[in-house]
Amino acid sequence: MVVSVGAYFLVAMFKPEQICDQEYLNKALKLVNSAKQLTTMAGQTRPNNISVCKVVQTFIEEIPANLVVSDISIRPEQYIIRGTTPIIDEAYDYVKLLDFGPLAEKNLSTLQNGSGSFSWTIDVTFKKGKK
Repeated sequence: MVVSVGAYFLVAMFKPEQICDQEYLNKALKLVNSAKQLTTMAGQTRPNNISVCKVVQTFIEEIPANLVVSDISIRPEQYIIRGTTPIIDEAYDYVKLLDFGPLAEKNLSTLQNGSGSFSWTIDVTFKKGKK
């Protein structure tokens, strides 16, 4: 029994001191995992060397006030932007202003909504070669 008590005191004496509490450690680990996810996402913002910011800037640079954008999809082979407008002629003029280079083919499709507005979709696809 004396040996057990002695061993207990030795373990208690040399036991590492807890530097921080468990709740703080859990929060720190969660923060580290979030940082890893953000780093991974940042690497995906340039898929196949596409500058996503530049593509979005091209879409919104010349957009008329009456065109409302609801969705932008950017893939290596195709860019798609969708939205609505009360004046469909502005969507046609907008397509003419978009410049993604000589290999880009732009198509506009429209659909008249019952409320007098129009839904529009611009599909930009690329011929073989560099963008």
